[in-house]
Amino acid sequence: MQPRWLQKTTQEQQETHQSMVQALHYFEQFPLQTFSSAVDGIHIAYRKITSRLTIQQPSPTDTPTDTPTDTPTDTLLILLGFGEGMNKYCELVQSLAARLPALTIYIYDHRGQGFSDRESVVQEPLLAHITDWQSYILDAEQFVRTIIHPTSTTQRLHLFTHSTGGMIGTHVLAK
Repeated sequence: MQPRWLQKTTQEQQETHQSMVQALHYFEQFPLQTFSSAVDGIHIAYRKITSRLTIQQPSPTDTPTDTPTDTPTDTLLILLGFGEGMNKYCELVQSLAARLPALTIYIYDHRGQGFSDRESVVQEPLLAHITDWQSYILDAEQFVRTIIHPTSTTQRLHLFTHSTGGMIGTHVLAK
C-alpha cells in the first residue's frame, strides 16, 4: 500500500502546493538580514519574524477591547540541521506565528548552508561544508549575544532544533 501522501487527489495536491506557496510568501515578508561571524567574517543570513499580539484589556466602561501591542512575551530561536535552509521551515514559522502571536522567532542558515556564505575553501556554492564544527557553536553564541539579547524585550528564550541544530543548541545551553 502506498503512503497517504502518494494517494492524494489532484485537488489535494493543489491545495497543499497553494498552502506551501502562501507560507513561503508569509516568511519572505520578513527581510533577509545578515551578521558577520566573529570566527572569520563570513556573513550568516537570518530572519526575525514578529507578529502583533492582541490582548484583552478592560476599557473605562469595563468592556473588553482588543489592544494591539508590539511587546512579545517570548522569543524562539530555531537551529537547523546540516544541509538545511531556513526556507524549509516557512510552514512551521507561519503556523507558530499564527498560534502564538506574542512570539518573536529567529531563524538562521548555518555557515555554508542556505543563504549564508561558504568558507573560502568551498568552490561549489550549493555544497554544505564546515571546516571546524566549533564554528557552528561560536556563531550560535554570537547570534544570541549580539542579535537576540540586545533586541529582545523578554527574558524567555526558547530553542527549537533539528538534528545538527540540536547538537549545537546543546553545546550553547551547556555554556
